[in-house]
Amino acid sequence: MPLNTPSHTGRLRFAVMGAGAVGCYFGALLARAGHAVTLIGRPDHVQAIQAHGLRLQTATQDTHVPLEGRPTEIGHLNGYVVQRGAALGVATPVNRALLVLVRMAEASGVRGPQDHQKT
Repeated sequence: MPLNTPSHTGRLRFAVMGAGAVGCYFGALLARAGHAVTLIGRPDHVQAIQAHGLRLQTATQDTHVPLEGRPTEIGHLNGYVVQRGAALGVATPVNRALLVLVRMAEASGVRGPQDHQKT
């Protein structure tokens, strides 16, 4: 089934890229409305979401929203481009470099530019 095709129940499936404060807020609202939501974000956020779900706290409500969290989609995005390029004999050096760099960052626990020391 395509990603945003309604099922027989009328539910939609959403993937929120960038599960920070804003992404988590809108993901929680979509989930509370009955849609299937996967949050994709930094490893530390994903681990917390997987372990505890999400707390949606506003001026009018404070509730727990169970959600699925996943690490970056680098393998599905740039990994696919690299794989198809190899199959077609087309070089994809930028996509390959992004794939390698993001996987290295995920493995080392680097969350973003704030984790790199300035020299």
